[in-house]
Amino acid sequence: MYRVEERILSNYLNGLQLWALGYFEGLYVEDKSCQLFQNWLFGQYDPEYFTAQIRIGYDVGDKRSVLHFRPSFYWKFFANLLNVGVSFWYGQDFGEGKMYTGSPYQFIELEPKIQLNFGNSYIAFAYNWRRQYEHEYEGSITAGVDPVQQIQWMNLRFCMQL
Repeated sequence: MYRVEERILSNYLNGLQLWALGYFEGLYVEDKSCQLFQNWLFGQYDPEYFTAQIRIGYDVGDKRSVLHFRPSFYWKFFANLLNVGVSFWYGQDFGEGKMYTGSPYQFIELEPKIQLNFGNSYIAFAYNWRRQYEHEYEGSITAGVDPVQQIQWMNLRFCMQL
């Protein structure tokens, strides 16, 4: 596991941050299909009235890799008491183990969120809409099986930091 942070940019532009993190799973296993290396690069600008973030991820497995792109934007109201915004997540897989041959994406996700902050704690309501390709199997196209699964959910989140 690793995490790398820069500390210089915020001296020149208050609220600007860059960091990277990742981990390697299955270091000493014989079966290479159990190994996964995940990496993320984050860029965030967090001035007084909004927070904008871009996350770029790259997962490497034995026969399949996934490239992630996840921007988000949240407005801050009433001195950061209330946050309202949305995040978008796009994932494209490729390689020999691709979920579905010829798919334009592996998944896309949209998540609007309203959050009420109390110091370091918060209560948030999020709605999530996601479309993803499921595993292709022999005869799935000729059998008329739709490879795309659509998922929607609502989530009430509570976070308390002491």
